[in-house]
Amino acid sequence: MNLPLRLLIVEDSRDDVDRLLHVMRDGGYDVAYEVVDTRAAMRAALERQDWDVITSDHSMPHFSAPAALALAKELRPEVPFIIVSGEIDLNLAVALMKGGAQDYIQKLELARVAPAIARELRQQRFARERKRVKEALEVSETRYRRLFETAQDGILILDAETGRIVDVNPFLIGNSMQHPRHHRAQAS
Repeated sequence: MNLPLRLLIVEDSRDDVDRLLHVMRDGGYDVAYEVVDTRAAMRAALERQDWDVITSDHSMPHFSAPAALALAKELRPEVPFIIVSGEIDLNLAVALMKGGAQDYIQKLELARVAPAIARELRQQRFARERKRVKEALEVSETRYRRLFETAQDGILILDAETGRIVDVNPFLIGNSMQHPRHHRAQAS
């Protein structure tokens, strides 16, 4: 069973689009795609739909990879951006990757595209899972803190190794201030 993939292709050559789609289908993807070659068309595609990955040729008559990358980072910064180009200056490729592109693949090496996309989708899943776990931990910590601070019983948390007090809830502090002798007697 092929994996579904929503692919936005920034490209002006229909032959290059066909080769890319062939490689992706051979790589195990069921590709839903849109091809754009202008800033306006790319903006409309980004605003209209969520994409899993964006691939972009470097140089086209009415658009370029740097402009496409800037637009992608403005509207959909979480979507992986991969440059797939025939010829590109190595310094420019490095600059684009520093600017947020995840990879640069020459059109002569199209077989690298499917594994690169698989890697980016994995990294994206891990990032989403990390975010979900972080948010769940923050919710849990908030609930714990609320319970700890509003409990009507005294709570004292000690470090098991050192015996030092790590935390004391307000109820215990308030009661020790109201009944200082009782508190000292227990401390002795």
